[in-house]
Amino acid sequence: MLSGKWDISDSTSVLLSISTGWRPPGVNELYSNGLHHGSAAVEIGSKNLSEERSLGASLSFMHFLFSQIKLDLEAYYTNFNGFVYLQPIKPATLTVRGAFPTFRYMQADADLYGFDLQLSKQLTSTTELQGGGSVMRAYNKDREAWISQMPSDKLKFGLSWEKPSADKMTKWGIGCSVDHVFKQTRGVADDYVSAPASYTITSMEFFMKRIVKAHPVNVSLSIENLFDISYRDYMNRYRYFADEEGLNFTLRLRKTFGSVDRQH
Repeated sequence: MLSGKWDISDSTSVLLSISTGWRPPGVNELYSNGLHHGSAAVEIGSKNLSEERSLGASLSFMHFLFSQIKLDLEAYYTNFNGFVYLQPIKPATLTVRGAFPTFRYMQADADLYGFDLQLSKQLTSTTELQGGGSVMRAYNKDREAWISQMPSDKLKFGLSWEKPSADKMTKWGIGCSVDHVFKQTRGVADDYVSAPASYTITSMEFFMKRIVKAHPVNVSLSIENLFDISYRDYMNRYRYFADEEGLNFTLRLRKTFGSVDRQH
């Protein structure tokens, strides 16, 4: 990898990276020939796959708007020789346990490109607003068609609040995020079913960090899919059979061993 950074001003910088890579095909890509129980799908490998090579570049732009809003934008492009991907093939494989979607590992010259955007603004000393999105495209140059099984476009917005105690031994916080995933419209012609509709889910998190006898203790409660909507995610192959999880609560407790500085 070769990279260079230019600080255009105190509030603006640009980072350019150029990289190359290669990898041999994985064992599963070469020799799979049966049901993948983890994804409820049949995968078929190809022993004729060759090594995958890539040459890519990324350009990152970091800027503070009005000295208050932080903007991070990264655009990337990668050219692949021999990109390995999973392609749906029909008909589905019929077994004594039912019919399973079937995918074959294939290889083609391809272009992958897109961008990631992140915005953040410190509203107060304790409150921050975030936003962002991501777009990715994968184009099969041999077939002159979009590659399937690639992520949909996404948007994300969030608001977080943190408040340390007077003695700086305890920090409380709450966060809320809204994720919108658009319907995938590229590379879906050969799929078994239509791509799932776009969806929007809301999540919340409550957390507490406290120093107990010189050891940090973190407790958090996450609530995902707050409004218990029914949706299916294009990147989850269980979408052929069932919806994603509904309202979900996760409680975490983490204790770090080792002394810490009370000022942090």
